[in-house]
Amino acid sequence: MTAEICVLDGPPRHKRPKSESPSNYLETYERVVDALRRSSMDQVWVVASSKRFADLVRAVTHGRRAVYRSVLFSYSRPDDATAVLLESSFGRLLLGPHATVPIEELVDILRDEHPEDFCIAAQWIEDAKTLALWRGDFKMLTVPLAWFERGSVTKPDPARLSVEDSGQTIRMGDYETTFDAVLYEQDAVARKRMRDRMRAQDRTLGGSLWRLRTMRGVRRDEFGKIDEKTIARIERGEVKKPQRATLEAIASRLGVSGAEIETY
Repeated sequence: MTAEICVLDGPPRHKRPKSESPSNYLETYERVVDALRRSSMDQVWVVASSKRFADLVRAVTHGRRAVYRSVLFSYSRPDDATAVLLESSFGRLLLGPHATVPIEELVDILRDEHPEDFCIAAQWIEDAKTLALWRGDFKMLTVPLAWFERGSVTKPDPARLSVEDSGQTIRMGDYETTFDAVLYEQDAVARKRMRDRMRAQDRTLGGSLWRLRTMRGVRRDEFGKIDEKTIARIERGEVKKPQRATLEAIASRLGVSGAEIETY
């Protein structure tokens, strides 16, 4: 995420990410005002404690600044009047969800190349029997409790909801699952990214072929008499030992010998 991160309070200095500028931690009212003056750019505002709402509300009200392009994430929920004022000032808000990652982990997630692959907050919606999960890009994903219950011996207990392992694990009591597992089924774009990442780490013939083919910019349907389904089956590991003629034809198209494919 390329947005500027503005943290009102936060972790002790020794726990802050080394890559994070000290100027992003707004420890005084004056720093809040200064950050609001830069609000023409995208910003993510993080309120670590309820005592800092007063500074933020005062700065927004006195400066008459509406930060419509900015996101406000708060670890606690303000009173109704404060919430209404903030809702009229910020583009998107996430105020006091049931479960969150620690603030130092949140900052790291927001700086990641793909923050949307991490869960930063979760909330149990009792009436709908559904879990609301917020990703690192602040988009919400709703997943029915039944999805977590299927095939699981351990019963999820949403009353004991937590987000752990830097946004990679969802825990409900004794039950836990990875956020990757949720995304893999719920988000086709994330699923493709995860499959590509797994392939990039796959040391089998199929993984090597996928990397080499991708590197060469060759599509699966560009191998002449060898159809794309055959290439796909080899890359998925369904064909572990292709016929020699098939392997040599693939290698020739990619400009290497058959034995060299597995070195990629």
